[in-house]
Amino acid sequence: MKKSIQFVLVIFMLTILQTSTLACTIFSADDGTTILAGNNGDYSDPDTFIVFYPAESGK
Repeated sequence: MKKSIQFVLVIFMLTILQTSTLACTIFSADDGTTILAGNNGDYSDPDTFIVFYPAESGK
């Protein structure tokens, strides 16, 4: 009985370790005159896009 529980736990842990996660990091920095932004992508997506919003006076 004890060995069968250990076997099930080992299989369960191996299953968990094989799952993949897709995380990304997005960052930005500015010095008052220049704004820099970037990210890292963990996979390739051909439909990726970026949106730029023009500056507004007073903001």
